[in-house]
Amino acid sequence: MQFKRSSRYLATILLAFATGTATVNAAEAEATSSSQGRAGIFGLSGDAGFYTYGVNGVNDQLHGTNTTLNGGMGYGVAGKFNLTNTLAAKVGIDYLYASAPASRIVNGTRVNSQVNLPATMVFIGGEYVFLPLPALDLKLIGGYTLVNIFNGHETGTNGYDMGAITGSGSGAQVGAGAELFLGRGFSIETDLAYNFARIDGATFAGAPADPNSTSSNGTVDYSGVTAKVAFTIYLIP
Repeated sequence: MQFKRSSRYLATILLAFATGTATVNAAEAEATSSSQGRAGIFGLSGDAGFYTYGVNGVNDQLHGTNTTLNGGMGYGVAGKFNLTNTLAAKVGIDYLYASAPASRIVNGTRVNSQVNLPATMVFIGGEYVFLPLPALDLKLIGGYTLVNIFNGHETGTNGYDMGAITGSGSGAQVGAGAELFLGRGFSIETDLAYNFARIDGATFAGAPADPNSTSSNGTVDYSGVTAKVAFTIYLIP
């Protein structure tokens, strides 16, 4: 009888311990699968997205053609440090693809051309989680941007070298995102943002194929909506 009573006591204690351990583990799992408990944690991410551009001033430099920059893909990397459970500082860089058709008169003949204006965009800002859920964070994104035309060039469809295009500028980015935590140190995120990224001092070099052409200044505007997907790895000790 005494043995049975002791066995029941032992079983009760073991059951209580197992239940408590499971509760603690569940709480820890929830804490590491959302923004809660991530203060002081560093994350590295890679992203890909589609960028749209609203270019107007550039048309004046594309020799009167009625055209705008085509939207294109962009790829990048970023790092962020969680200052609190809901606020993170973030720095990243994206490489943007951009192009536009154009034409100009060279030696009395109209030549069709392609203007390629890839750019790098550096982002310095932060994220604020306004709605933390067990495995999903809804956040606001904002920061300062630096944009630089990277190896811009205009090339005639007949192979003519129509000149290099250079320039840099600054702006801002605002947007919102949703981050889904897949486990203790991994997440996938979708962002929708608007970039203010206008370069007013872009230089359009004279075309080697056109001896009468001269260098001129103009505007290249990378402002527009971007939608991107990012995968983040958190360095949790």
